[in-house]
Order: sequence, then C-alpha cells, then structure tokens
Amino acid sequence: FDIENYIKDYYEKNNPPENVYHNINHIEEVVEVVKQIATFNNLTEKETKLVTVAAWFHDIGHIEIWEGHEELGANYAKNYLIPFGCSDSEIQIITDCIRVTAIPHNPKNLFEEIICDADVSHVGSELFFEKSKLLRNEIEHRKKKKYSDLNWIKKNMDFVIQTNFYTNFGTEIFEKQKQINLKKLYEEYKLLSEK
Repeated sequence: FDIENYIKDYYEKNNPPENVYHNINHIEEVVEVVKQIATFNNLTEKETKLVTVAAWFHDIGHIEIWEGHEELGANYAKNYLIPFGCSDSEIQIITDCIRVTAIPHNPKNLFEEIICDADVSHVGSELFFEKSKLLRNEIEHRKKKKYSDLNWIKKNMDFVIQTNFYTNFGTEIFEKQKQINLKKLYEEYKLLSEK
C-alpha cells in the first residue's frame, strides 16, 4: 500500500488553505527526520516503516480539529491500515506513535521518542523563526486568536524551553541550534519589553 501518495492526495483535497504550518510540507519534514533518526538508531526496515507510517498520519486529524486531533489521526490510521492486513500489534505501535505527539510529550519507547523528536525538530533548526511565523498565522486564522509580538515571543520561549529531545540523534543534531534559537528569542523579548 502506498501511504505517501494517499496522504499527499488527501492533503491536496482536504487541507484548508489557512493551514500554512500543518500542511504537507510539515508532514514530509517529519517523515524525513523520522527516517534519519531510525537509520541513526539502526532500526530494522520493518521498524522504520511502522514509525514512518505514523509520521505520515500524525497530523491528519488537524485538517478537521485542533484540540485532540491526535486521537482522530490514530483512528484514521487504524481504519486505513486494517484492510491491508496489518497485525493488531503493528497498528498499536503506529497509533501509539500518533497519540504521543500530543504536547506535552511523554514517550514510552524508542519508536515514540523518534516521532516526538521529529515532530518538534524545527525547534532545533535554523528554520525555527520562519516556521514560527507560519504557525502564528495559522493560529490567528484558524482559532481566531491574535497575539501581540511580545506574547508570541513569550509563547515561543515557553515552548522551546519545554521541548526535550529524547533520542541521542535529537540531542546531538538539534540541541545546539535549539539553544541558539532560545537565546535569540530572549534577545527579541528583551528588546520588545523595553519599548
């Protein structure tokens, strides 16, 4: 079964235009990082596939709802996978990986740690501020919630501080840039609060 094309097609047909952050680009980025961490951790092909399937589905519920979209996504994945003869234990691993992306993260095994790290890898990326703008735009349009610049920076600081990377890959690859991003947020916050 070709999950990649199914998901791309689904997003193309159903994802609302205001989802400028939670769109197919985000999904593809998470899938890519999942594969990188899986390789780094020497996961078998089958194990990698399970976490990758979860990554493709992890935000599909976002198309319909914001709060609790993980549960919806887990159900989507389950309903999609059952006809393909996936075992109950495989479906369980996949749906657990989708559910664990709810914030705050609480991963219980390596698979769940991998998808959690991949989902917030932008925190430890040079694209963090660009992504943050997209997310703010999406929240303002979808949740009709306006933030002042100062409040938005504060929200970002809290989020970055609370973001932990669980895998060795996450710590090695993302932690340094995360600290750089945080420092920049502090500086912006200081500038704005002095105005």
